[in-house]
Amino acid sequence: MSSMRVARLHGPGDVRQTEEEIPRPAGAEQLVEVTSVGICGSDLHWFSEGGIGDAVVSRPLVLGHEMAGVVRGGPDDGTRVAIDPAIPCEECEVCKAGHPNLCPDVVFAGALFPVQPARPTGRGFVVDGRWKFASGCMAADIVCVGIPGDDTTSGKPRGALVRPERLEIVQDWDVVGMQGTGSFDLVAHDVEVGREWTFIRGGEPVIDEPLYRYPAITYAAQVLSVVSAGVARAALDFAEDVGSGRASITGAPKLADRPYYRAGIAEAEATLRSARAYFYEAADEAWQALVDGGVVSDEQNAHLRLSAAHLARTCAQVVHQVVSLSGTAAIYRNHPLPALLGDALVPQEHAFLSPAVYDAAGAVLMGQPPTMPAFR
Repeated sequence: MSSMRVARLHGPGDVRQTEEEIPRPAGAEQLVEVTSVGICGSDLHWFSEGGIGDAVVSRPLVLGHEMAGVVRGGPDDGTRVAIDPAIPCEECEVCKAGHPNLCPDVVFAGALFPVQPARPTGRGFVVDGRWKFASGCMAADIVCVGIPGDDTTSGKPRGALVRPERLEIVQDWDVVGMQGTGSFDLVAHDVEVGREWTFIRGGEPVIDEPLYRYPAITYAAQVLSVVSAGVARAALDFAEDVGSGRASITGAPKLADRPYYRAGIAEAEATLRSARAYFYEAADEAWQALVDGGVVSDEQNAHLRLSAAHLARTCAQVVHQVVSLSGTAAIYRNHPLPALLGDALVPQEHAFLSPAVYDAAGAVLMGQPPTMPAFR
């Protein structure tokens, strides 16, 4: 038997049966013939209202996630199973205590760009291509690759969720900074992904809580930017600690006894703290708007994007200033500052933090549309 009967929800109270191809398991997956399904409160909302909160039926949807069935094929063929619709790590204290449903330790890595073609199938998409900069993919439980959107995504791309073992990880992250992120390439060769394992990048949230109403693309930009703040803080901490104790090989006063060094480090300290203050002020204002039941306005989002880009570039300048003030010691490979300088240079080069953000933010603050795509 190569096909199965499927009941999909098309709208409020509109469930239709169709014949679809039986999915093919891959990697560590197993095929389960469902024999019974519980009815969750969320299923009732989907059936009667066609959605939950802001999430609505945008494509035919299979209801039911609390199910039992029989494994078909493989070494466990014929085994009766109950399915927990989660992916616990099975190693943390919460899992070992018997609460895998509360597991906090699922590692997600993403490589959205460049968006690669996807061929629609009866159950989803066949993805094929190569994606860049999948930070953390070597330790991930789930990875995301970017595929095109369609008429239902408002021009936004989809993310397709895939187990890492179904992809090839090309270890080509040979860079001057952020080497430990392991931002390797992901390669897919005709990998089929069920439609239910895709989402709209920057789409409407399906959970009605403040965190999930936060602008998704903006949040991604902030996550990148705040790394720079940690790098700059480390450089200044080093300069203030070590600079006070090292004497010059020429017999000149130690760095902390030199007025230009004290003034330069103080200026860098003020510069970093000012940029951080703007970053956290903008984030706090946006978060408070969500907690109060509102939305993040276009102006608030512009300040979020602007403060993130400004923080990343400011941090790179701060680390460069510290290196310039530190004398010949900082030119040696075993000195910590060159590594921090390399780390500081990388985040600001991300498209989400590029100089184009300044123009887009300025346009929004002056009542015009943003001048770059995916601004929130």
